[in-house]
Amino acid sequence: MLAAWICTDDPEALQKATSYIKTIEIAMPHWILILNNVGKSDVKKLLLDKVLSACKTQVPTVKDLHRLVHACHGDPDYISQLQQTVAGRTWLDSVPVEHEEFQDLLKTLEHFLGPFASTEILIPRLEAACAGRLMKWLAKGQSSNPHKVHSGQKIKRVFAGFAFSWPS
Repeated sequence: MLAAWICTDDPEALQKATSYIKTIEIAMPHWILILNNVGKSDVKKLLLDKVLSACKTQVPTVKDLHRLVHACHGDPDYISQLQQTVAGRTWLDSVPVEHEEFQDLLKTLEHFLGPFASTEILIPRLEAACAGRLMKWLAKGQSSNPHKVHSGQKIKRVFAGFAFSWPS
């Protein structure tokens, strides 16, 4: 029902959708799915506010993070809000500290940095947290196969995620 209200051009239906969104609580992934099917409107603004508010206490899955970054991309106000959100303690603390294998560390870094790097949204505090995890891992020399550490496309993408926001 909500999707039908949002997708219509009827002002009364949009008003119902707005009222409904303000009163109901559903899981963040559902809000993000709805958000990606809404054009620029007051309803989208309300949905983004709701999702970004939830992101202050909960880090979305990789797929949902990609959708959220895509929904914010192109809107400077929401990019700014997203940048502030990911600079918060919840996000910084959610970057795991210990990794046994380098591939696990790469997956973590790609999860946190990939969506932002692909859209060139700068997130310096989160990048710094991820870079710190990488440096800590490298200092420990924990790889079961050290030759794998410096090869492959994944590590190139991770380093590209760090490098895109560094001044030249």
